[in-house]
Amino acid sequence: LISSSITSVSSTLSTMSPLLLLLLPSLALCSIKDEERVIAIHEPLALFHKKMHQLDKEIEQSGKLEMDDERQKILKERLEAFSHLSHMDNITHTDVLGVNANSGLINDLYEGDILLTKEQLESLSISSSRARRQAWKPKRFPSNIWGANKDIPVSIDASYPRDGIQVLRDGMRFWNDNTCVRFAEGAQGVNKVKFIYGDGCYSWIGMIGNEQQVSIGRGCGTVGTVTHELGHTIGLYHTQSRYDRDQYVIVNDKNIQNGTAHNFDKETAENTDNYGIPYEYGSNMHYEPFGFAKDRKIPTLVAVSKDYQFSMGGDMPTFYDVLLVNKYYNCFEANCKGVSVSCKNNGVQDVKNCRICRCPTGYTGNDCGRMDPSFEVIPAKDGARVSKSISAGNGKWETATTLSKKSYVIQAPAGKRIELIFTNIDVVFPTGDCSYGGIQIWKNKDTRMNGMRACRKEELAQYYLSDGENVFIKIWNKYAYSNATFTYRSY
Repeated sequence: LISSSITSVSSTLSTMSPLLLLLLPSLALCSIKDEERVIAIHEPLALFHKKMHQLDKEIEQSGKLEMDDERQKILKERLEAFSHLSHMDNITHTDVLGVNANSGLINDLYEGDILLTKEQLESLSISSSRARRQAWKPKRFPSNIWGANKDIPVSIDASYPRDGIQVLRDGMRFWNDNTCVRFAEGAQGVNKVKFIYGDGCYSWIGMIGNEQQVSIGRGCGTVGTVTHELGHTIGLYHTQSRYDRDQYVIVNDKNIQNGTAHNFDKETAENTDNYGIPYEYGSNMHYEPFGFAKDRKIPTLVAVSKDYQFSMGGDMPTFYDVLLVNKYYNCFEANCKGVSVSCKNNGVQDVKNCRICRCPTGYTGNDCGRMDPSFEVIPAKDGARVSKSISAGNGKWETATTLSKKSYVIQAPAGKRIELIFTNIDVVFPTGDCSYGGIQIWKNKDTRMNGMRACRKEELAQYYLSDGENVFIKIWNKYAYSNATFTYRSY
């Protein structure tokens, strides 16, 4: 009997996904009771796969990913442009989806890095009236969120690598410093979060009750990945599942891996609340453009605005990501009720200090009325174009421990605009998210939205004309160097 049980359980284990093996408690393979426990834990995964298959069929039958003639034309043009990008053969994908694909977990996780409760799983049907939001808001809202200014007890698994713990703390600190969410390492409570060093990067959505795990495993150890997974823990879904996403991205369904269409489902206007936050390509919660691709040199998400094709996903939460969480958790009401403040340049009230403003890119001061002094000023004048070269990095052919970055603002005289032409962008190690080096440009007068990003000249348009009298530029590097050359003048 014991031998038979061991054989049966071992066979069951051999067919289980890496994710279930990771979440499975340690087993003493010596009784039928243990075998039943393995099977009981396996059932939710079988239910998940069944539900995803059902959702794939619903999406196919509904034609939800089909596009009209205009969108087909845009897609064709974008894909033809991709075929001429010589560097795509050498691009490296360091995003969460790439890590989880390499770990063999991606097909066991919703949208590539999300664990779902039974309630959340059952709500997934394109034909039903769902209550899922960009920030999860089911029937029992707000009991599914952790609460404004309330400790979220956090522990770190004892086996977690010591040299990776600071990254976890930095990720928690970001949300603590910018919102009324409060991750508290060492605090006590029934509902709590535990960091584990799993096979990939994943989290649950919202507060699910009791202890819930966040995996920041091998390949996930960046602050931006931690903030992304904690974004799910706070209650955020991915940006590209918003109901309005078709205005901004086109799903290239011909390049989606078989059986993964459910990861490109979207919401409806009737049951979605985006809290007034505009769609942002550069959100920390947005997919990279190559997620679930058959051919990782061809995108599955194509930006309607071609300037932002390589700007999808952000290495850190953006101004709007923070604003979304502060609205979702009602932080302004909780912290700043009765306190008013006047902000310039599209700043918003700082929920951590209600008498000052939180400023978008390029601005600083209590009311966001001053130019950020960390941006070196490049004055622009009418007449002939002036050439400028900028660079970042230490020139060493190794990964630096700290990011080298520089910031610039091209300024035209009052009432004028900036004409900008990039003649060269050279990054030694281009990645899908430009995490090892790149350049970012804010040409719009409103700088709350994350800027356009590129690792190569081909990824940007040749010519730009600013909305206002300023263009903000950042260049960064952590492997060898990043160089860029452009010409500019006031217009």
